[in-house]
Amino acid sequence: MPNRSRPVPDALRARYAASLLAKRDEVAAAWQAACAAPADATARATLHTHVHRLCGSATAYGYARLGDLACEAEHRLRGFGVGDAALAGKMEMLLAEIGEAVALAQHVLAARERPAVPQMVLVGAHDAGDESWLPGALRAGGCAIRRADGLDGIWPLLMARECHAVVVDGRLPPATLREMAARLQGESWPGSPLLACFTDEGGPAVTAACVPGCAGVFDGADGVRRFLALLRERHGPIAAG
Repeated sequence: MPNRSRPVPDALRARYAASLLAKRDEVAAAWQAACAAPADATARATLHTHVHRLCGSATAYGYARLGDLACEAEHRLRGFGVGDAALAGKMEMLLAEIGEAVALAQHVLAARERPAVPQMVLVGAHDAGDESWLPGALRAGGCAIRRADGLDGIWPLLMARECHAVVVDGRLPPATLREMAARLQGESWPGSPLLACFTDEGGPAVTAACVPGCAGVFDGADGVRRFLALLRERHGPIAAG
């Protein structure tokens, strides 16, 4: 299991996402077997093993709600019988959450397998006047752009549609950047977006480069080229315009 204090490499995230369908089937089969034979200690132990593994791994791989539900079900399973109504409710919620995670993982996988798709880049404006040059430069590089209405507007847009990067003002307070990076890494978002910071060419020094989880600080035309190269490395080719 990965260290929860460190970002999980994309390859490990992808492998875990690909295993979710099998995990759902294992949990569902173990729950059905335990319900069919409530006195069977082996069936109960098998169920506990599968739920315990999800409790220990899901959050670390970016499935925070799934991990929480698995831990709640495991706690209930330890103290109550399989016929407990509260346990049944928690297992129902857990299986539904695994199903949603499977659907999301399959959507992301299908999106990544499509060749030469323009990268969706969400620009969260801190100072719209200072960032007015950036969307045009990214579009010229082949990116499809969405603009968030302030930083709070980023999260609803990320939930609504796949996005490959969130671009913000590199002069934001480090605490704000750390919070954004932690949320992007701690939850599963369609497209697995990275966090990037931009400043005007020749702008003031920034501290974003020291923020764990921030992909980098970029400025000017050279910054756009480096950013696009990073997108290609992480998500594949960028289609023409």
